[in-house]
Amino acid sequence: MLIRSLYVAGALGALSHLAGRAAAQTHEAAPPPDSAGTIIGWVSERATCEPVAGALVSVRGAPGARPLDATADSAGRFTLTRVPAGEHALRVRAASLAPAELPAVEVQPGELTDVLVELDRAGTPPIGSSAGRRAAGDSAAPRITWFPERPKQGTLFRITIADSSSRAWTGSVAGEALHFSRDSSGSYSAIAPVPIDAVDSLVVRVGAERRAGGDAGRTVAIPVTPGSYRVEKLRVAPAFGKKPDAALAERLARESKRARDVACRARRTPRLWGATFVRPRPGRVTSGFGHGREFNGVVQSRHMGTDLAGAVGAPIRATNRGVVALVGHFYLGGRIVYLDHGGGLVSAYLHMSKVEVSEGDTVEAGGIVGRVGATGRVTGPHLHWIVRYGAVTVDPMSLFTIAEAPTARETTKGGGGR
Repeated sequence: MLIRSLYVAGALGALSHLAGRAAAQTHEAAPPPDSAGTIIGWVSERATCEPVAGALVSVRGAPGARPLDATADSAGRFTLTRVPAGEHALRVRAASLAPAELPAVEVQPGELTDVLVELDRAGTPPIGSSAGRRAAGDSAAPRITWFPERPKQGTLFRITIADSSSRAWTGSVAGEALHFSRDSSGSYSAIAPVPIDAVDSLVVRVGAERRAGGDAGRTVAIPVTPGSYRVEKLRVAPAFGKKPDAALAERLARESKRARDVACRARRTPRLWGATFVRPRPGRVTSGFGHGREFNGVVQSRHMGTDLAGAVGAPIRATNRGVVALVGHFYLGGRIVYLDHGGGLVSAYLHMSKVEVSEGDTVEAGGIVGRVGATGRVTGPHLHWIVRYGAVTVDPMSLFTIAEAPTARETTKGGGGR
């Protein structure tokens, strides 16, 4: 089961609560409108990215009242209105799919919270789970290493399995599948994400095909280093600093879903990216990843990307080989391009003055995808660069850390592998 809540901020991928209104529903002991919020979202099947029509979504309402519920439509969309402010458990059930629960969906008074729910098929074993005891005569378990030794919140890291056999390895971390391939040393390696809200350690599960059937499942706990993220104060046009009305909130939610659909499809795209990553712009970093953003005196989001300096019209280059999965003009992101690099990896380029590619194009590393601009919510011309692994947004600069990862430390003995 996997369920993920992504609070919408359009193409920026920021964590933000957006104001919105929706038609009222009548429930016993309904809270006053000014003390309630709205949850909208989409339910899809994780393996196929297809919408799950008819899914029943419910959340606990006011004390003493029956739960609020809604049914997903043919697009997998649902709306829960007049939800009391606070944190709520969101429960989702659908035929032939494993039920899911998100324990802490935060609702703000008078605001709209956007969520994405992904369900697995009922009875699907966890990726990398153990499917039986090791057969007699099996060789010792291969070493599992990773780099960096203590990856930081909101970054990518590389995990390596020292196995020279022909077995195929699978794995998962933070609800995302790992895509292992042979590296130059003959071992299996994969990149993996650390969510920005990961605490203390991150559990990685891996498993290999076995001739006798099943897999050799192992679990590794990887220590996580906290990120040092500050609050940045920015001034933007008044229209971008105020709470959006109902129509704008709906547009932001739709644009966010389009971007997230790219990430879902990238899980099934074969790996296209090569070992060398390219910086899209040679300019300085004007705003780093993960910092809180205060717009016109109000803290609204977290900066889930890296801003690179550039003059209007300067070229923006693809960080690696990929297929152009999305071209558009978003309210917050302005002119945008999303690249599907395969193997779960996605990059995005925002605020462009001009787009130089079309959806379906294959772009090589370093190829020009657009030009620096100041479209959308900006303080001036720059590139806002996003990298995601599945639904997990990470610091784009961590691509360069994993690209040339040295041998990581062994974890087979006393390092959490079992």
